[in-house]
Amino acid sequence: MGYRYSTSGFYTLSDTMYKHMDGYEFNDGDDEDTPMWSRYYNLFYTKRGKLQVNISQQLGEYGSFYLSGSQQTYWHTDQQDRLLQFGYNTQIKDLSLGISWNYSKSRGQPDADQVFALNFSLPLNLLLPRSNDSYTRKKNYAWMTSNTSIDNEGHTTQNLGLTETLLDDGNLSYSVQQGYNSEGKTANGSASMDYKGAFADARVGYNYSDNGSQQQLNYALSGSLVAHSQGITLGQSLGETNVLIAAPGAENTRVANSTGLKTDWRGYTVVPYATSYRENRIALDAASLKRNVDLENAVVNVVPTKGALVLAEFNAHAGARVLMKTSKQGIPLRFGAIATLDGVQANSGIIDDDGSLYMAGLPAKGTISVRWGKAPDQICHINYELTEQQINSAITRMDAICR
Repeated sequence: MGYRYSTSGFYTLSDTMYKHMDGYEFNDGDDEDTPMWSRYYNLFYTKRGKLQVNISQQLGEYGSFYLSGSQQTYWHTDQQDRLLQFGYNTQIKDLSLGISWNYSKSRGQPDADQVFALNFSLPLNLLLPRSNDSYTRKKNYAWMTSNTSIDNEGHTTQNLGLTETLLDDGNLSYSVQQGYNSEGKTANGSASMDYKGAFADARVGYNYSDNGSQQQLNYALSGSLVAHSQGITLGQSLGETNVLIAAPGAENTRVANSTGLKTDWRGYTVVPYATSYRENRIALDAASLKRNVDLENAVVNVVPTKGALVLAEFNAHAGARVLMKTSKQGIPLRFGAIATLDGVQANSGIIDDDGSLYMAGLPAKGTISVRWGKAPDQICHINYELTEQQINSAITRMDAICR
């Protein structure tokens, strides 16, 4: 693509701010006796035309490359601005590799600038021997990154970095960076750590430049406090639209597809940054539930309006999980009969075709009523009592007689 100015009288707004037709740009504190060529301007040489070319191509498993170039011409001179860039990127298993070359020469510049760059990133487990320990088996490896460039005058710039996410939920991460520039013989670096907790986000960082002559320490703590009809809930920083999870009985349960987010000691938490006017899937991680807690609904879909705080309600039953082999007068109970925990209508189950009944969230002692019709004689009752060991078991199997 390209464009062309048909006359030589076109000036930008910034061009009209100069006091003279030609000269040097100076900032406060500059030494005007040694001006740089890049500060020189001449409004007599206005832009005439520009030609640009951009090519990019995917090479399948072999990676991709790009090629771009441009040429800027000016009125009243044969001098031009030229830019040419080439790059190639590929992935070799877990190793990401990229190379690039950049050529540029501006009008009035004595010599062209050329820069060659090489960068790569790889997980550190590739450098470690094969092992069965937990570190080499986990997915959140430490990653090492390297970026090196060298120009046509032999000056090099190097940057080396290390990043890693920690904890089972990946909500703790750190990053360390170190750089060096051979032209000014200057070093710079930074280190930071971020923690995304259920009730707040914390960050601390340190960086230095010019061989340590400039140093900076920064830290931040952010979170939210939401007041609602059931009390007060602490959470991560809020977005414009948010979802309040209410899951009494499912305390300290992780929220699926989130980082560091879990319910508090009452079973409440806030999911930030919900999408307005779209269906949002809110789910609790059933694997993080206590052994004696079951959910009737592990997923709730909500459609919030912009700026709203909407409720996603989960029904949790805290208690034992029991698989009963039921019978009445030695005969298995009828298939399809409805079993209900007395006093808790929401906790119910259905008799299987072999007389089996599974119920969760049962207290240590209680009565289960089983009904297979509306007639007075189409109901019986199971009285049960569980031991401490049975309550804390993943599932308890027992025989139950309905009277």
